[in-house]
Amino acid sequence: MQVGCCTSFVDLRTIDGIVYVTYRDACHVLRLLAYDREFVDDIKEVSKFASGYLKKQFVSLLISNCMSRASDVWESFLELLVDGILY
Repeated sequence: MQVGCCTSFVDLRTIDGIVYVTYRDACHVLRLLAYDREFVDDIKEVSKFASGYLKKQFVSLLISNCMSRASDVWESFLELLVDGILY
């Protein structure tokens, strides 16, 4: 990966000639942000016991803004998180 000399805010979001929409996306590409592995493992563990608590925990993680890719975690557990929504 190549990051050139930064002289503007757009340069901070540019990696290998690709301008990313957010700084977080650029940091994710550079692997500067921690992966969400610990959150995924935690959600897997909780899903074995109680789906209600699983939903509360996921919302707490969203509110705290501590996941680097919340959408990826959401997609990984979509089926578990929306289980029972029709009831």
